[in-house]
Amino acid sequence: MTSNRLSFLIVAMLLFGMAKSQAQVLQEIFSDSTLVALDMLYINDDTFLVEEATYQHIGIYKIRDDGTLIDTLIWHTQVDKAELCWTGRLQRFPNGRFGLFYVQVQDSLAQLKSITFDESLNPTTKSYWPKLADWYIDNIDHAHENNTHAILNKDGSVFFSYLPDSLYFGTDQFGHQTKAIRFLKYDSEGAMVAERLFTDSPMAGWWEYSIFPTSDSLGCSFVTVRPNNQFYYFSGYTMNANLDIVLSRFNIYNLTHPLFPESRYFATNPFNGKIYSISPMFMPEWQGEPAVNREIVMTVFNENFTQTNYVWGAEGHENCQVANFKSIDFSPDGTVFMLSRLGYVGGYYLGWVDENGNKLGEIFLEGGQLLYEPISVSCCPSGGCLFSVYFYDTETHEKKGIIYKLTDPLDVDEVHEAGFAVATAYPNPGKDVLNIRTALQNASVEVFDMNGRLIHRQAITENTTLIDATGWAEGVYVWKVFSGGKEAETGKWLKCK
Repeated sequence: MTSNRLSFLIVAMLLFGMAKSQAQVLQEIFSDSTLVALDMLYINDDTFLVEEATYQHIGIYKIRDDGTLIDTLIWHTQVDKAELCWTGRLQRFPNGRFGLFYVQVQDSLAQLKSITFDESLNPTTKSYWPKLADWYIDNIDHAHENNTHAILNKDGSVFFSYLPDSLYFGTDQFGHQTKAIRFLKYDSEGAMVAERLFTDSPMAGWWEYSIFPTSDSLGCSFVTVRPNNQFYYFSGYTMNANLDIVLSRFNIYNLTHPLFPESRYFATNPFNGKIYSISPMFMPEWQGEPAVNREIVMTVFNENFTQTNYVWGAEGHENCQVANFKSIDFSPDGTVFMLSRLGYVGGYYLGWVDENGNKLGEIFLEGGQLLYEPISVSCCPSGGCLFSVYFYDTETHEKKGIIYKLTDPLDVDEVHEAGFAVATAYPNPGKDVLNIRTALQNASVEVFDMNGRLIHRQAITENTTLIDATGWAEGVYVWKVFSGGKEAETGKWLKCK
């Protein structure tokens, strides 16, 4: 196993709401050819845990900020023909230990289990009873993995939810179809104390529902997907500690409708109780409006599922998806980090917003020969975040997992050493409109023809700047974004008929 302490991956972002602009450094702090980090969790100011899993074991790795591997715990789960079929994210348990939940299947019976450990990685396991005969274990497109959830409450109780096999009824153009979600509550000792079968309406989609804690960490909230003609509708619900529905709201994406998220990730901010989501938005051609094909939007809701704000992320990049495991995490200073896949080209997008959903910054890495599959994001105690990706070189077939850290301020001149971008132009090629998207402030854009003649100059006051190119001749143009008196990004744009 190798670690990488290089600081050659640099990206500059100018943060909103600050007296002066700051840049941030992106470091590759760890890489390994066999370890793909599903999740990361800090246990103190300079040490974090990494989770990885196969069908045979769960691996926990203790790593310092500089990439030094300190300790490893490998917990073998394939005992007596039992198979590991699902793992949850790393969590801090009420007793001060760290751990995660997982589902083990043996003789067609599934059982929820947990493994917890202290900072020295001394493990303890717990089984939750009874075993489950209807947990959906037919691995069609990983449907059960996407739709199994375990929530740990502050009193040590656990909410567990899944799609019951007997009420699953196949797929159609909307993806998987199910009639119900089963919710179970276990006490801190692992005994089931409450159960609810939610059957308000049929649900559909490759991710039929999402579940996340309530702000008091005693109940849970969830969002279901309902197909209606060409569109999806999303409904939000809140359950109390007894699994009673105490809140329901239809069409929670009221500000962005008829845009709808094809996949999405929700999370409750433990510091303010608000709900956040990151989603690739989709809309067919509708009432004369052009189609939108899975472009990233970051959204904030209040505790009652009222959509209060949203901001485009990877606008102009189609076929995006949420990260594979954990797409959102929260910093105590109010910053919310969100991670997604950037189209089918194997890149990624990392955006961060304030608690009200206003964009603070973003980085994006285009794919190509080098493919980067985003996995998880996790906030650092000192600010910034960790995020993990799966890397694959399509020519050399090199594969590895990488953990990056977005951290200390650095000079803007070093921004492009790893091929990162702070501005982009779309659509490209285009016809009558050139859009420049950037999170840079105090910036401007200039456009030149191929003879070097300046044909347009404009101040940048929004995340996306629209330039009217109606009267321009067909051909190639060079655009340049300036910030702080110097060139920050440049590119070419093709105007066509």
